[in-house]
Amino acid sequence: MARPEFPLTEPGAAADLLVVAQSDLGPEHPNAVTLDPIGELDQVSAGLLWAPLAEHLGVPERHVVLDLSGIEFFASVGVKILVMAAGWARAHGSTLAIVVTTRIVRQPIHLLGVIDHLPVYSRRADALAASTG
Repeated sequence: MARPEFPLTEPGAAADLLVVAQSDLGPEHPNAVTLDPIGELDQVSAGLLWAPLAEHLGVPERHVVLDLSGIEFFASVGVKILVMAAGWARAHGSTLAIVVTTRIVRQPIHLLGVIDHLPVYSRRADALAASTG
């Protein structure tokens, strides 16, 4: 399965829209990482989120918690990224847990009918437990 890409047309503009913080979960969970995007997720900034997602989910037995609590704008490309990330995880033997706490993110994935097909959690603690437990 070839790794899909989201090209950045203006990297400087994208950095002004979205920042993705990464952190590991310490020695007790060496294969786990959290990604916390903050800002606006649209076509311009999509590559900033997809790159670390694809990298981490491409590692077998890696556990990724994607916490979307900091998203202030969520375009349809965000739904595409979530669906692709779930498929990428399955294809590479990794796991994904998505934290959705706001209507900004929940409504589009619900309206497009994919919320029941994604590993979505309403609390970060539940996503952490599901991905590392």
